[in-house]
Amino acid sequence: MFKFSKSEFFDFEFLRVLHAAPFHGSEIGECLVARAKISDGNPESWYHAWTAEAERAVSAGEDAVMFAALLRCILYNN
Repeated sequence: MFKFSKSEFFDFEFLRVLHAAPFHGSEIGECLVARAKISDGNPESWYHAWTAEAERAVSAGEDAVMFAALLRCILYNN
């Protein structure tokens, strides 16, 4: 069976996050970007990789909310 990490703990946790994708709990591409930044067995790299993806997700969410509000504003004023 394919493993994303040599560490069983990291592999399990990565699959747990990846498993959330069908329910909009994660994006597969973001998970793979985070995984590429993680050194096997290095909890510090795990933390930094997922923190960076979380910050990017927050920013994307804020942009989406701003876009939706702008779109409503445009539609309401026409």
